[in-house]
Amino acid sequence: QPFTDREIKNPKLKELAYPEGEGELSKFPYLSEGSEFYEIARNMVREWLDKAGDEAKDEYALAFYEAMKQSSKGQVYELPEYSHDNMVDLISTVVFTVTAYHELIGHVPDYTAFPDRAGLRIPKSDPTKVDVQAFILGQVITATTSPPAPQLMSVFPNFIGAGGAPDWERQVWTNFVAEMGYQAKKVQKDQRNRDFEFLYFDPTLFECSVSV
Repeated sequence: QPFTDREIKNPKLKELAYPEGEGELSKFPYLSEGSEFYEIARNMVREWLDKAGDEAKDEYALAFYEAMKQSSKGQVYELPEYSHDNMVDLISTVVFTVTAYHELIGHVPDYTAFPDRAGLRIPKSDPTKVDVQAFILGQVITATTSPPAPQLMSVFPNFIGAGGAPDWERQVWTNFVAEMGYQAKKVQKDQRNRDFEFLYFDPTLFECSVSV
């Protein structure tokens, strides 16, 4: 479900995320700053698909959407029928998930560094620790996902707008990077002024993909 469109059932969370006092900082930046970045990504995706014209809804695009729709069957949120807006939301959610959200939850080494943290299996002899084989498998996962991926706020001169691609790609991406830069300054300022620690959702730290 699009991050900014999720139903927040607890009104207190909204009050924490969006305080009404002038100059008062959000006390739930997971929601407020997450939503701000999601909207930046959604604006970029919408502009990209709008400029792509018919290619954004050709047989390959529709097949992609249908495959994603089928994969969501049985989940709490199932993708609705195809529309231009729904395609924008789908791609925006993908961008958000593999950048901002993964930066928040993807610290696999934190979970697998020691056998008494987290793992795939525990022995009956000592249920407080991961067994040897599961611990080794966890280290393999850690090693293969730890190499850094390219930073999202990169120029990508050999990819965006290159190889015969239309010139508008470069302009759309440049605007996206600029908007992320403005957001990064805001997030960093808020991080310095908050009376609690939440060091996430800074676009300067986002990678552009999951390293698998």
